[in-house]
Formats: sequence, C-alpha cells, structure tokens
Amino acid sequence: MEALKRGLTAQRIWQDLRTDHGFAESYQSVQRFVRRLRTARPLPFRRMECEPGAEAQIDFGTGAVIVPVDLSQPNGKTRRRKTHVLRVLLSHSRKAYSEVVYRQTTEEFIRCIENAFHHFGARPRRWSSTT
Repeated sequence: MEALKRGLTAQRIWQDLRTDHGFAESYQSVQRFVRRLRTARPLPFRRMECEPGAEAQIDFGTGAVIVPVDLSQPNGKTRRRKTHVLRVLLSHSRKAYSEVVYRQTTEEFIRCIENAFHHFGARPRRWSSTT
C-alpha cells in the first residue's frame, strides 16, 4: 500500500518484492492485486458530532452461550444458557458500558440503564438506538 502511495507501478512493486523479499509469484498476481487496491473505494460514513453528555447510543446484542456449573446439584449439573449484552456508548467521548444479562425484559433493561448511569456518573440528555 505504501508503494502505491509513493506512485510505484505494479511492475516496480513486483521487481522490489522479488529482489528484497525473494517473492516467487508471477507479475500478473501482483498486477491483479494492485488493480484491486486502486479500484477499492472506502465505505462512506457520516461523522455525527455532539456535545459532551448530549447523547448515548444503546443496543442489545447476542452474547456467547455459557455453561454455568450448578454446585448445588450432585456432580455439578450444567446447562447451556444464552446471554444478551446491553451496550451503552457515549456519543461524544466514545466511552462505553456493557452488561451481560440472561433475559431482555423491561426490568433487566431498566436495571442495566441505572447501572450505566452509576458507571458514567451521570445520564445523557438523549438516547438513541443503534438499530
């Protein structure tokens, strides 16, 4: 990539790779790779600026399946449990809070949001969903 930024051709890049690194592949493979890099377009995005404390983004995602051991049962009986992750991201600072829960209920949601308030030491003026 750096060689392309310096304006080197595919031919020159191939020669340098052979000389400096013992590259044994064909010139055509380098040429195809360089062509792909030159035509690649970065994904467009729009940066959203906001004041400190103005906004937080919130989302529930699927977490890993865990296998907790129930020590109260004989032989440490286990069962698989699906988890969910609540993620709160402050839009200005990009500071985040995550919490794993087993259920996506209103009670769990409110509890997680209160925990996020305590974690950040404040609450944002506006919430937005990332979905």
